[in-house]
Amino acid sequence: MLEHLAMHTTGVPPLPVLSWSIAQHTEPDPWERKEYQELKQEATSAMGSIDEIIEYLAEGNYKLLGQPGEYRSYLNEGYALLSSVVDIVAQQPLEKFLSERVFIPLGMKHTTFDLEEAKSISSVTELFSKVDGDIKVSRIWDEAPPYRGCGWVKSTARDMVRYYRCLALNGKEGALQILPTTVAERMFGLRFETTEEGTYCYGLNKRLLHKSIVCDHSGGLKGVASRGGFIKDEGFAVTILTNLGGYNTTPAYNALFNAKWNLPLETEHVFCKPTQSQFFTPDYYTGRFAIREGKNVEIEIIFTEQDGLHFVTDGLKYRLTHCGGSDFIMLPDGGKSKDAVVLKAYIRNGKTWAYRRGSRMLQRVE
Repeated sequence: MLEHLAMHTTGVPPLPVLSWSIAQHTEPDPWERKEYQELKQEATSAMGSIDEIIEYLAEGNYKLLGQPGEYRSYLNEGYALLSSVVDIVAQQPLEKFLSERVFIPLGMKHTTFDLEEAKSISSVTELFSKVDGDIKVSRIWDEAPPYRGCGWVKSTARDMVRYYRCLALNGKEGALQILPTTVAERMFGLRFETTEEGTYCYGLNKRLLHKSIVCDHSGGLKGVASRGGFIKDEGFAVTILTNLGGYNTTPAYNALFNAKWNLPLETEHVFCKPTQSQFFTPDYYTGRFAIREGKNVEIEIIFTEQDGLHFVTDGLKYRLTHCGGSDFIMLPDGGKSKDAVVLKAYIRNGKTWAYRRGSRMLQRVE
């Protein structure tokens, strides 16, 4: 089961538990008060400990995606559980273990789990978020005590590049072997396929790009959008850190790799390519689908003869372009290709029962 937790293949769908924890352990900004109050009211407990997460998971008040190993959908609670496993196996807290084994040996002087320590740095950023078309600024960082292994490291781009470069060189920093070579092999080695579409490894997506093996990871929280990656065995690593939540880091990230390969900076790297074939089965894909991670998000896939398939949510429409099989490229009407997202349908008995958007799955609402 540890393997399924690490690979997000437990069969458990995205859950609201992390949002419940944040709402109950973070002071809200004025524009967050209503949402935080609603999350507090629906939370089944304070979600301040790993035991409370385990209790919620054990109750099973959610619809499983399938059996362990059938489907992959990112699960914050899985990494929260693994953080506590590290505490037990290492016989010391995860924070201390990573500091001693990774941060200090790599010279990551501005990297910590501790919020107060991070705030003590004179150049620490403020956090910016888009709210109803306006940019809001905050000094309040999200807190969720049991979720230490789910993006709660505070760091800088320079520090994170050291980490990614170390992975690219199979655990080396200069002449020093900081991490055992077996670490890199276990995280993204030969047992994980190398394909143009990409294969999920331990916390990294691995894909074949411009004849190179590229591994990367992206994520975000309030006032944070990040992406980092590297070319395996070449020592080339990049990190994008921004202080604007929800910012699309992909164009800048692609540009850095394109510069390395002497390609036009705007060259895109979406594996999914539109087909020229006639699309005959739109009814397979229409319906309502939902994801419950934070507030409930419901989307609808609609079809008209004039406009084709569209993904609709919160009054916004995204055009779906078929790429073969059950894959689509999703673009906002009038949007540019840099904003493209791949949407994958899972079909059962002639109907799509779930879609994967990014790393999460949305299930059909009956």
